[in-house]
Formats: sequence, C-alpha cells, structure tokens
Amino acid sequence: MQRWERVMELTVANLAELAAASHALSIPTNHTLLIYGDPKSGKTRLAATLARIPQVRRIYFFDGENGSDTLLTMARTSIISTEEASKIILIKVSDTPDHPYFIETILRAFFPPQGKSAVRICAVHGRVECPLCIQKKITGEEWTPFDIFSLGHDDWVVIDTGSQLAQSAIESVSKGFAYTTKFGFDEYGPQGRMLTDILTLIQAAPTNFCMLAHQVVLKGGQYEDESLNSKGERVSKKAYLDNEPKFYPLIGTRAFSLNVAKFFGTVIYTDMRLRKHVAGSSSTYNSDMITGSRLGIAIEKASEADLSIVLPQAGLYPLTQTQHTNTDT
Repeated sequence: MQRWERVMELTVANLAELAAASHALSIPTNHTLLIYGDPKSGKTRLAATLARIPQVRRIYFFDGENGSDTLLTMARTSIISTEEASKIILIKVSDTPDHPYFIETILRAFFPPQGKSAVRICAVHGRVECPLCIQKKITGEEWTPFDIFSLGHDDWVVIDTGSQLAQSAIESVSKGFAYTTKFGFDEYGPQGRMLTDILTLIQAAPTNFCMLAHQVVLKGGQYEDESLNSKGERVSKKAYLDNEPKFYPLIGTRAFSLNVAKFFGTVIYTDMRLRKHVAGSSSTYNSDMITGSRLGIAIEKASEADLSIVLPQAGLYPLTQTQHTNTDT
C-alpha cells in the first residue's frame, strides 16, 4: 500500500492531524532533486554523495554526458568508499546527433510497454532491449535489468543531465534534417511533450529522483494574463515579466527552462568559490538564482556540500548519532 494511502485511510480532518498521523506511522517521503550550475561546478560530485547515506541501497545513474568519469575518479581516489561505490549502477548511454539514444532509453525505461515493467539495458550502447546487441546475441552481464515500478524509498534514479536529455530529444525529432534547417513548433512541440512526460513522472515520485542540468541566464518569468479581444470576449494569454536576469536550469527551450523547477522538491545551485565546491538550496540563498526546497533544505548551511548530511536532517532518512549531536547544538 502506498504511503499516503496508509495515512488517508485514517480519514483525518485537517493538516495538523494529517502531519501527526504521518509522523506517528513513520511514513517515508520520496523526494526529487534538481542540481544545476556551470560545467565542472560539482553537480555530479554532489549527486554521488547520495551513496554515503547508509539506508540508500541502489542508485541507477543514467549517464548521457560522461559524468561517469567523475564517478570513477571519486571511487579511485576514495572520495566515496568501495561500499558506497558498489551502490551505484552505472548506465552509460551513447548519445550522438545521428544516434540520439539518451531520450529513447529514458522514455522506454520510464514508460515500459503495457503489461511489462522490467526492461534490459545493454552495456555497450545504453539502449533498452538494444536491437544491435540482441542481433549479436549478447547475454548475461552485458545487460542491466531496470524496473522502475520495483524501486522504493531506499533507491535513487539520477539523470546526468537534463540538458543533454533535451538535446537528445530535439535530435531525435529532427533526425535527418539538414544543418541549415530552422526548427519551429513542429520540432520543439514534440521535444516539450517528451520532456514534460518525463518530468511529470518524476514529480509523481514513484521513487527518489535526481536530475542534473547546466545553467542559462534568462530574463523574466511567465504568467497567465486575461484580457478582452476585439469582440469583447475574455481570453487568456501568456506574458513575460520583464525583470532582472536570473540563472535557470537549462532543459529544453527558453520558455520550458523557466518552468522546470516546479517539477522538483528541492532545487540546488552549484558553484566554485575560493577553490571550493559550494551549493545553495534555500529560496533566500541568492536572488540571482532559482533555488528552493519544499522540505526547507538549506545545503549552504551544511559544513560541506554533501547530500548525506542535509537529506537526513530534512527527515528523509534517520539521523546518525553525529548528525543528532550537530542538530541539537
């Protein structure tokens, strides 16, 4: 039975009683993270610290941008231990303009055929039920089983990166086009649909998700505005606020990137300052960046940028004795 079904069957009357019932039943909450910033600002490194949480058992790491190099370096230099590294199941996807496998793999892994939940992903190309590997009769350890419906609170799915995923989507839609082709709604529309389907699934959180993304500077936010047309009819149109430029996560088009953060429970910005990786996640961290957390996570207040510190403090996992001590003081 799903965690909220266990609470709602109590027919509680108000938010206070709902919160009390949830706490009394010790019902775990799944969470979604969006980590974005400049290249080499520590996004993959921060995501890898999920493996330091004792309760986390598996991390499916979908790599479309060679983030595995960072993971291997962390394991080789003991930044993460052998035990922690063994939790990370690396799915390295070969993604090129001619073969945009990244979007194909994510869609087929997240939305398996009806009546079938488990899929296989080949180690050579990172494709679901890869026809090339099936043709070569590759079997055994060359395939990674993945079943999104079997994952729970002790599992994480990481996508590195959403920026590359969006690029893969547009390459998939425009495959075979000449380089001089100017994209329009016929191309950006399907790209937005694919990304929206993926992000909506992440928002529903059947397990824990973490998406990485690059950053882009954009001006303004989007809102709905009602006005009267020439016939006196009330119509709704989209308009853009002309405020100061801000850093947004780069996933898809300009308009799409403006609204990506709403799909995630916590949005973290990464940066390099004074030769040190830093990160911020509270809504008051920096007015120039889109950050915030529905769980009140403020990673900038932690002793270091480490998810194994802030997620237990937010109540997602039990605190260790050391964390109890630090929290009490």
